[in-house]
Amino acid sequence: MVFHWILRLIFMLLVKTGLIAGCVCPAATILSQFPLEVPVDVCCLNYSGSDFSHVPWSVFTNKTNIETLDLSNCNMSSLDINDKEAPRASALQKVYLSHNRLKMLPGRFLASHPSLKELDLSGNLLQEFPEDFLKDSNNLQKLYLQENQLRFLPNTILQMPRLQKLELDGNHWDCSCLLLEGLEVRREANQTIKLQDLLGNMTCFSPWHL
Repeated sequence: MVFHWILRLIFMLLVKTGLIAGCVCPAATILSQFPLEVPVDVCCLNYSGSDFSHVPWSVFTNKTNIETLDLSNCNMSSLDINDKEAPRASALQKVYLSHNRLKMLPGRFLASHPSLKELDLSGNLLQEFPEDFLKDSNNLQKLYLQENQLRFLPNTILQMPRLQKLELDGNHWDCSCLLLEGLEVRREANQTIKLQDLLGNMTCFSPWHL
């Protein structure tokens, strides 16, 4: 334990002096249930490979310094959010929720998170997005949605000004008029990333193939 704290102090000193830049994630801490408390003074929380089933999402938005959160491969089926609480901004920049059993996301999930740059939801069972999904999280650069059961892509995602990477393969996309309207809005906005680059891995299953 003493050795662990010595290493941690050395690491914090190196970051503070600039010898190590940014947030470096430790090896995964694998748990059989979600902890009653999570550390608030770390920049990265890596619980990948744990067995949580349910996760109270509010603990990650309540005045923590967590920038990178890895809950991939955690056997999660739901994320619990108090609907009566207003969305809270947090320090989260990278969120990894891939390869779980999520069928739906709570309302306003990751809304009003201006610091968020990367979100990985690949390899779940998602069928649709909640209202206000990623609303006002306009600095998002990478979004991974592949290998779900999605059919519709919200226009708000296509209109994100800084989105550079969007992974969509492995879904059953419905290329309806609503989707085409969203594409047109992005084209008219003259976004830096071209549509064909952003949607190059999208396959339409109805009503036609793009």
